[in-house]
Amino acid sequence: MKHIQALSLWLDKPIVREHLGVDLSGNDVWTDSIVWSNKDVYKIQVSEYDIAIQGNHRAWMEEHLFRETSVSSNYYLKIAINDKIVVNWYVDSHNQAFGCSCIEIQWMNDKLFFIYREKHYIYGCCFDSNGLMKRVCLWHELAILQDKMAYKAWRDPNEVKLLSLPELEELGVISQSEAEIGIGIVSLNEIRLSFIIKNEQF
Repeated sequence: MKHIQALSLWLDKPIVREHLGVDLSGNDVWTDSIVWSNKDVYKIQVSEYDIAIQGNHRAWMEEHLFRETSVSSNYYLKIAINDKIVVNWYVDSHNQAFGCSCIEIQWMNDKLFFIYREKHYIYGCCFDSNGLMKRVCLWHELAILQDKMAYKAWRDPNEVKLLSLPELEELGVISQSEAEIGIGIVSLNEIRLSFIIKNEQF
């Protein structure tokens, strides 16, 4: 089952539907997005690619459009455990008119690892059931391994910083030549992540 179908079924449970004011009656769960509205928001949309589900832990990013003619949206990262929303985090951005893109969202044990791109930068976030634990600016170029992430330092493009996943704790700095990173390009029009770190001993 696709994540979008699983989330649709959960959102359509009476206890959840009543709590969130969700009406999915006009949705086709076989598409790649869910769209609904409520008394406060003209349109709320969730994409298949912005959802992470692990057992009774669910997380997703919502785009909120407040008026039909609006040129900008607000974005929220939501986490639900069992049938209760435990996190409703406003996705911080320099300019909402440029939108936000979810690059990576996944559960790692009981913590959520979330990477998003806004107008200027890429940010990595770690959440638990109490909310945001840590948020790190990753600049533009990064690579992901199973339990760590590497990204090029902003002030010194020849340095590569290593972070643990999902906690985003600093593991040290190595040179670009040591890491042998393939460069990823991330923009509003193109998202390409490089997953190439040739020597995984780092």
